[in-house]
Amino acid sequence: MDPDPLTPEQQVQQMHQAIAQAQTEAAAARVRVEDSEDTQQQKYEQLVAEKKAEFAASRSSGGRSLFDNAKLLQPKRFSGDKRQTRETLHTWLFTFEEFMNLQNLPKELWSRMAGQHLEGAAQLWYETRSKELPVADLLNWDRFVSDINGLFAPINSNDKARDMLRTLSQKGSVQNYCANFNAIRLQFAN
Repeated sequence: MDPDPLTPEQQVQQMHQAIAQAQTEAAAARVRVEDSEDTQQQKYEQLVAEKKAEFAASRSSGGRSLFDNAKLLQPKRFSGDKRQTRETLHTWLFTFEEFMNLQNLPKELWSRMAGQHLEGAAQLWYETRSKELPVADLLNWDRFVSDINGLFAPINSNDKARDMLRTLSQKGSVQNYCANFNAIRLQFAN
C-alpha cells in the first residue's frame, strides 16, 4: 500500500528543508574552496620566501648563483599582437621555459613570472585572468600555456603552415631550407 500523499503544506516544508540543506552544503563547499585558495596562496608565498632565502644564503656565504655563472638574457615580452604567428608564441614560450629552468625556479612560479613578460593585449588578458581564476589555476603552468595558446595563437595557423609547406622549395643552402622548414613546422598546433 502506498503511503499517504503529502499535503501541500508538507510538500512546501520538505522543499524548505531541502533548500536549507542545499544552502548549508553550498556554504560548506565555499569554505572548502576558500580554504583551498588560501592554502595555495600560502604555498606560493612560502615557495617564494624559500627561494629568496636560498638566494640570500648563497650570496651571503660567498656561494655562486646562476646569475654569477652566466649572463642570462631576460625573455622578450610577448604582446599578443595579431601580426605575431604561432611561431612567435611558441618561440616565446620555449625561451621563457628555458629561462625559468636555468633560473632553477619551480614550475609553480612560472605563470606568475610570465605575467611580468607580457605587454599590450597579452598583459590585459593576464590581468583579467589573475582576477578571475582561483590561485591553484593561476599557478598551473600547463593551464597558462593552454590558455595563452587558445587566445593568441592564430586560428588558421595550421592551414597557413600547410600552404607554406606546399610552396617551400630549396632556393639556397640546405641550412636555409632546413631553417625555413623548422620555422614553418613550429606554426602547427601541437
